[in-house]
Amino acid sequence: PLVAGSVPDPVPRLALVLGTEGDGVSAQMLELATRAVYLPMRGFVQSLNVAVAAGMILQRLFDLCPEACGDLPDFDRDQLRERIVRAAPRLAQEHHGEDDEADPSGGSSDGDGEIAG
Repeated sequence: PLVAGSVPDPVPRLALVLGTEGDGVSAQMLELATRAVYLPMRGFVQSLNVAVAAGMILQRLFDLCPEACGDLPDFDRDQLRERIVRAAPRLAQEHHGEDDEADPSGGSSDGDGEIAG
């Protein structure tokens, strides 16, 4: 469990790897990990939605170790956001305030997130 005293000081750079509900994290990934934590299940709960599990783990980590909640400099954050948006055309539309419906100018989507007019 992620308990007081279990978070290294200083907090190293880390990656949170979450597995699927059915299979969890692969054995290969676990072999590469320096630490594995888990969420104990109580009552009738057998698994959690991955987003819920991520939120619970991050909240616990930040409660135990507030300095783990780092922040990227504005420049780095903006570059990362642009890389993510370029990688997912649907996000590009949302990021720029475009609707997922038809283009108001009468153009149509070409399937790659680009609007053809």
